[in-house]
Amino acid sequence: MKRMLFFLVAWPACLAAAQTVPGGDLMRFPIGYLDRPAALRTDLGADLGNPANVSFTDSSRARLGVAAIQTPSDQGVSAHLISVSVALRGRLAAGLTVARISVDDLFRTDTDPQTFGREFSYGTTLYSATIARRNAGGFSAGLAARYRRGELGDERSGALGLDAGVLAEHLPFLDASAGLASFLWRPGGDTDDPPTVNAAFDARAFGSDEKRQVRAGLAVSIIDRHKRERFVFGSARYGIWEGRAGLNRADAFGVQEWRGRLGFLLRFGRYVVGVAREENGAGLAPNYQFTLNTVIR
Repeated sequence: MKRMLFFLVAWPACLAAAQTVPGGDLMRFPIGYLDRPAALRTDLGADLGNPANVSFTDSSRARLGVAAIQTPSDQGVSAHLISVSVALRGRLAAGLTVARISVDDLFRTDTDPQTFGREFSYGTTLYSATIARRNAGGFSAGLAARYRRGELGDERSGALGLDAGVLAEHLPFLDASAGLASFLWRPGGDTDDPPTVNAAFDARAFGSDEKRQVRAGLAVSIIDRHKRERFVFGSARYGIWEGRAGLNRADAFGVQEWRGRLGFLLRFGRYVVGVAREENGAGLAPNYQFTLNTVIR
């Protein structure tokens, strides 16, 4: 029943404007950065949260990452991501990312909510190509060209987009980091599907180096005029182990929703394995994310 209600709400919203690509709301799932702010650097090196994240901080030649999010069966949303980036000359880096998010087991209703029609699809796929550069002072900038294709039942459409981001790391004040980026900006896009603006800041609270430290910060995402998200987060790392925790508050049309997030990472050799969990409201089971990242030196 929840999925049918979801369809009845989503269908007219997606058909309201001819230029709106179906599935834009699905891209709000924080795939790849469930336990991290979108605007700061992640282990995957994907460009969804911030195109500047594609840049390299060490002498690695390439990086490959995968991520997946699974929601409870009442929601039926699954998300998958794969990203690859390579180091180029002159501190440049290039990256490719493909993300697919869909809702399973959706059915049309015929004469009443208890009568099921044929199954229909609802999902979106995003393709990104990014170029980024990091200078000697720890400042990175990136530009991503995107193509997003969505489907809702028999409707299929796509649109090109362009996003930019900046990232400043190892600032003199408490080894702080700050990031700012856009997500899903489309030239000439309609007002019903505006881009998201992600901003974040964090700093070292305790510790002497990046392998033994405690960090804390704040992130803000402006989705549109009526929707905002604030994420208070922290992390603690000791050697190959790292734990993350945060509290996310979403404000939409005067209604607030709080979600707790937890993450755990294990770093060994060239690999980083991560598991994250996000609480859901309305009595639903949590969302889970799995990530795997490796580098080629």
